[in-house]
This record gives sequence, C-alpha cells and structure tokens, in this order.
Amino acid sequence: NMDQLNYYINKTGAALGSGKQGRSTVDSNSWRLTRGVYDVPAGQYSTDFSFQSYSTTSGEPAEGNFLDAIKLFTPAYLYVLKSSSATGNVAQIGEEVTYTLRVYNWGECMASRSVLTDVLPDGVDFITDSIMIDGVSAGVLGSYDESTETVKVHLGEGATEKSGGRIAISKVYTVTFKVKVTGEGKELGNLIQNQGKVTYNDSGFESYNKVDYINYSNINSFRLGKRSISGTVWD
Repeated sequence: NMDQLNYYINKTGAALGSGKQGRSTVDSNSWRLTRGVYDVPAGQYSTDFSFQSYSTTSGEPAEGNFLDAIKLFTPAYLYVLKSSSATGNVAQIGEEVTYTLRVYNWGECMASRSVLTDVLPDGVDFITDSIMIDGVSAGVLGSYDESTETVKVHLGEGATEKSGGRIAISKVYTVTFKVKVTGEGKELGNLIQNQGKVTYNDSGFESYNKVDYINYSNINSFRLGKRSISGTVWD
C-alpha cells in the first residue's frame, strides 16, 4: 500500500519536470516528513515548486498522495556587528577597551553549531575572564587561546564547552570582552583593527550542509594616540 509522488523545483516558466528533484514513497496509511535543500542558481529570481502524483495504491493518480504543512524557507543567516568602547575611536597605551559583538539570526531557519571567534590585533592584550554573553560571564562557553590570540565563544541554546548551540530565528546575542592597549608593534596614530567571525549550520539540515557557513563582522578600528585636553589655566 504505497503511494509515490514526484516533486519538482525549477525556474519559473520552465517545462514541468525539467527541474525534477526526486520521488517520495510513503505508506498510504501513514504520513512521512520529507525535507531537502535546493541551491537557487545565480540570476534566478523566481522559482516554482510543484508536485505530481506518480502512482497510488488505488491506481487512480487523483487518489492518495496527500500533502500537508508545506514550508519553503531560506537558511539561517548569522549577521555580526562589531564595535568598541574607544572614545572618539582613539585609545591610549594602558587603557582598557571593551569589544562588543552582536550576533543576529536574520535567516528563516534556526542556526546550529554556532561559534563566534575573534583574533586579536597587534597592540592589545586580552584581559582574563572578561568574556560575557548578554551581560553574564560566559564561563566555559568562552575561551582565549594565547598561542593564536583568539577569543572563542560557543553561542546558543544547548551550547557546551566543546560545541556551539542553536540560535533561533530573530534571536540576538551580545558578546563582550576586554583588552588592554599595549601599543606593541604600533606607532602613535596607527590603526588597531580586526573583525569577528561566526561559523554555523542549519538546524536539522546538517547532513545536507557538509561545510558550515562562515560570516564576518564589519572591521572595527581605533587609533593609538594621546587624548587632547582643553581648558583655561589661571595664574
């Protein structure tokens, strides 16, 4: 008692069947969840998704192959915005600067395996135990590797010391950490700049996406310098 259904994804206007993606076979007395990934070709701005009854238990194509809860959506998209606390985009040697990275899921799928990293630039040193997630100490979810000067944070629901977690659609995480300006390798007026990076996948679709997605933040920079002081001196 099996029903068979062909499903097609192709460019709008293309001949039916030209974009055949596969065939679903299911017991006519039960429901089956079918999911997949379709890479939209470059320059294709309109896409058709269609179905065709291939065979049914009764032998009548119009009987059976019931469909329910069809959903088409784009992948997760983690956007990262980086800023710093350097006043006027200038920091002096010995000053503490707080970096802030906000991670947004702007996609239509929950993200999984979400990991934020930030390689520190020359001229700053990481301040131990300064990593926070949404204003709370990151604990084991945050780490710093001195050999690579890399800050790493495992984000999302279910995140552990060893792996990143899931970030829901429209969810925002704010990560902060502090550095001390040393000026090492820099001269006054030089820029101290870098950017963060996030890696992630689509929750429930990891078997389709063999390689995790990578997104970079904007480049954040401030100058190594001296602050000017203005005022009036009375004798």
